[in-house]
Formats: sequence, C-alpha cells, structure tokens
Amino acid sequence: MNYKNLNELYETEDGIIYLTNSLGEKGDNIEIPEAPYEWYGNLEAESSALLYLVKLKNQYGIMAVNEYDSVTANELFNGNYNAMRKMIRKNAIRLCMDDLIGFGGYMVLVGENTGFSGCDELGIFIPYETEYDVIKGILRKFDDTAYIKSNSIYKPGVDFFNGFACLSRQSYGLHYIKNNMEAQGYVDEIIIGTNKIGGCMKGEAAVRWIMLKEKAKPRFEIFTDGFDILCYLLSMQSFKDFVKANPDFTPDEFSRILIKHGFVDNSDRKLPE
Repeated sequence: MNYKNLNELYETEDGIIYLTNSLGEKGDNIEIPEAPYEWYGNLEAESSALLYLVKLKNQYGIMAVNEYDSVTANELFNGNYNAMRKMIRKNAIRLCMDDLIGFGGYMVLVGENTGFSGCDELGIFIPYETEYDVIKGILRKFDDTAYIKSNSIYKPGVDFFNGFACLSRQSYGLHYIKNNMEAQGYVDEIIIGTNKIGGCMKGEAAVRWIMLKEKAKPRFEIFTDGFDILCYLLSMQSFKDFVKANPDFTPDEFSRILIKHGFVDNSDRKLPE
C-alpha cells in the first residue's frame, strides 16, 4: 500500500480532470453529470484542505488537497524544501496506513510543483457516492495529519516513523495467543517502536495484558533500546492523563491513544469502531 504520484497522473491524458475550482464553480465548457455535482455541492464540511470535484481515471469524486509552498517551507523548516517534502511523504504514508483512509481503499496522492504557482500537494481522492459522514471523518484525519512535522524520536531527516502492532489484530494473532501465551496468563500484546520506512522496527517496547484476579491488566515491558520510546510517550501530558484515568485500559483503547499521538497502526486488521 503506497501513495500515488500526482505528477504522473497529470501527464496521463485521462489521469485527472478538475471539473470545479475549490469554490465549487464549474470550469468553462465542462459538462458535469447532475448527480455527482449535486453530491459534491451538498457536502457541508469544514477543512483546511481545498475540495475539488474531479474525474480521476473516468471516476467522479472529490479531490481534497493541501498545498505546500515557500511560506510552508519557511515557517516549518527554515526554507528547507527537501525537509518539507520529506514531511509530505511521511504524512502520505501515515494516511496510507490509516484505518479509515488507506485501509478503507481511498487513494492518497503526492505531487511536486503540481499546484498553484508550483506548490507541492498532498491529496486524497474520495469517490462519488461516499457517505457524507465518512467524508467528514476522512477530512478530519487529513487535517490532523497534513502538517505533522515528525513523530520520530530519532534525529531529523532520517526516514523513521513511530508505529505499533496489536497481536490480536494480526492475521496469525489469535492462534498464536491460544497456543503460546494463554498458558502463561497473557491474553494480548501491543509492540511499539520506531520503524524505518521500508525496513525494520527499532527501539521496541511492549504492553502485554495478563490475567490477574480474572481481569486483564496491562503491563509495560521494555529493553534498554526501547526506553526512549517510552519516555517519548510519557513526555505527553495527555498520554499520562489517559493512563491515570484508565489504569486497566484495553488493547483497543491503547491503540486509539497511540494513533492520537501520531503512531501508525501496522496491525493486519482494522481497529473496531
């Protein structure tokens, strides 16, 4: 699963056609079927993204786009365009790994110098007839992700991202728990660590749920190379507040708080609603 290249789509004759501007105004001499135009026009959602009605490879839909220009580079990276583009690519990967967006089948796109006045773009294509509540959820996630500078505790400029996997949501997980963990009282585990894009995880820590007095209790376990990632979590007051308020938090609850703090969910199956 990966993002698509907007530059390549623009070079393809039927790749992408913009049918409206971001204000919803039709282009000159462009015919738009009434149903997709009405679906697009009736959307009521607030977002930092620009929303266009487009035709992508003969499919109508909304293109949600965030633009990145010299102002973005100056404000976030002291004018370093390469650093800004790394941020865009990392955030595109986050969106590709998101339960709702990437695993929901929505296309994530990245373009260099493809936008207005040559700005870079990060976009999501939302096909026609997607329900409005789903669109709003996608846009909220897009807004939260579009300008995350980094969630790596390692040095800037290295392609690392923080991720996790919940054993019970892995394809092999339930079988492994039953045959290898239940005898020791363990019922689930989440491994967290810093992943190299396209590579392995480093700095691992784990939360394992063990049955105590007929109740599953979470227990943190780390090796010395995972100490930094635990400190990273504990440096956030909202995470400490979560643990204090929910001392018997479940794997799903812990997954959600990790996602809230920018961790990528690498589990095979989606997190339940």
